[in-house]
Amino acid sequence: MHDSFDEVNAHKLPERYGETRIVLQVRDPFWMHAYWEISEETALDLARELGESIHSSRLTLRVNDMTGRDGADFAKQVHVDVHPFASNWYINVCEPDRSYCVDLGLTPDSNEFRFIVRSNVVHTPRVGPSEIRDEEWLSIRALEKITHG
Repeated sequence: MHDSFDEVNAHKLPERYGETRIVLQVRDPFWMHAYWEISEETALDLARELGESIHSSRLTLRVNDMTGRDGADFAKQVHVDVHPFASNWYINVCEPDRSYCVDLGLTPDSNEFRFIVRSNVVHTPRVGPSEIRDEEWLSIRALEKITHG
């Protein structure tokens, strides 16, 4: 028997959660993916703070290389302008095996970055096979002999 329309919609994830947040995840050594939401309250605060300049402001991701750093002293920062209606973006990084976080903000005509929210920290993998080697291998047959005698 098929679920009714109402039952299916009851289990649907909401499109928005009403929170201002950004989440960063690693795709591979050279690519990361960020997704975000800006709450209505935060958007209204930004509109009040920036006034008319909000209309010409660019939505910007500030990619922070945090490798070997603590606090706000970043090894490198790169700004990436994203589409104003975007809620996620793939980010190309030139150096693998590094730690990154991303700041979401607005960049008005003055080019002064207006911070909104910071992501979690991720570490991109190095290029090539893992250095981790399994020291012991056990086949199914060997396991059966051990457990069943």
